Amino acid sequence: MMRLHGGAPNRYYLCRECGAVREDVYRDGAIVEHRWHDEPDGRLPAGVRQEALRVLGMPHAEQLGFWTGEPRAG
Repeated sequence: MMRLHGGAPNRYYLCRECGAVREDVYRDGAIVEHRWHDEPDGRLPAGVRQEALRVLGMPHAEQLGFWTGEPRAG
């Protein structure tokens, strides 16, 4: 999971494999709840949603050979 920014005071983490977002809800400096979002949807702050969609649109490392024309390892 990678951390997304722009959702203060809560923290958001994106799974690049499935597109799910975990939201750590903070209150008084402590995590009080974990919320799961199946995808970057309208329930997330706009900045978090935009960053998640941008990251999900990027090629994964194993796909880079297709973009550069280089043979894949393995």
